[in-house]
Amino acid sequence: MDLRKTGVTLFIVGLALQAGWLLWSRTRHWVPVDMPVTLSPGHIKTKEFNLNLSGYYDIAIEVQKKIPVVA
Repeated sequence: MDLRKTGVTLFIVGLALQAGWLLWSRTRHWVPVDMPVTLSPGHIKTKEFNLNLSGYYDIAIEVQKKIPVVA
């Protein structure tokens, strides 16, 4: 009987942890900025954005090469 109570308790604790994580993660901004920017001099403008996670952040710049190739 004690083994059954332990199993049920562990199952309920697991469900509670999963539900708590799901509810918490829905309040986070996982990608705070995902917008095109112009990288030409004097034209870098972004609107304000908020972060609600502390820690280190990566900045990734994705580019499309549209410069004509001169042979």
